[in-house]
Amino acid sequence: MQLDEQAEQYLHRRTRLPPLRALKQLAVRRTFRLARRCLGWSEWARRSFVRDYGIPEEKTGVVAPGVDLSAWQMPARPEPRAIPRLLFVGGDFARKGGRLLLDVFRDRLRGRAELDIVTRDAVADEAGVRVHRGLSAGSEPLRRLYREADAFVLPTFADCHSIASLEAMASGLPVVTTRVGANPEIVEAGETGFLVDAGDGASLAEALGTLVGDAGRARRMGACGRRRVERTFDARKTVERLVAEARTAAAVPADSI
Repeated sequence: MQLDEQAEQYLHRRTRLPPLRALKQLAVRRTFRLARRCLGWSEWARRSFVRDYGIPEEKTGVVAPGVDLSAWQMPARPEPRAIPRLLFVGGDFARKGGRLLLDVFRDRLRGRAELDIVTRDAVADEAGVRVHRGLSAGSEPLRRLYREADAFVLPTFADCHSIASLEAMASGLPVVTTRVGANPEIVEAGETGFLVDAGDGASLAEALGTLVGDAGRARRMGACGRRRVERTFDARKTVERLVAEARTAAAVPADSI
């Protein structure tokens, strides 16, 4: 469902022939209908079950993904740096908004901040920019970059539910990301970070400029983000919710074929 909605950004080719599209839609609807429960990672995904596939509201639910809070910890950060560090983590550099971020950094932030980029794509180091490639998800070198950063930025053009943003919040970082997918369910605008429209370089520059220029506010937002992850995106609580959903589903007869 989300791949069809954001097909171009994910390089997903839609089925062009109307009869084949109809068959595909029918097959997906049938699969969902036979399930006892249809769970999405977000309210955004749950609404798609109902809107796009006709699944009854009462058959749907949300179990948000969680972060291992024992691995992703909020460090005791030293006094604010004169030159704060921004962190971007996105394997698909273009889709995650990396090119836009570089443009904004060059025009508005170089000399005021440093930028660490984690990606699998070929991006060159330049003044104020360090590129890290070959880092594994959840690895200690990656977690160290989160601990050493002052703010996290992901101006993505397409996303379903940004795990990297959750990891940043767990690390006590304010998050600047876009209003795509379920991101508005992760970041509380003005509280744990900022939300901007995808592709809006001016708003991105303004949000980052605010964090770069006000270390106290950035740290307050980061602490608020950590508390939000502890309340809502704790992996242990996610497992408990999934087990509870499975037990409930086991007691409900599946629809007949």
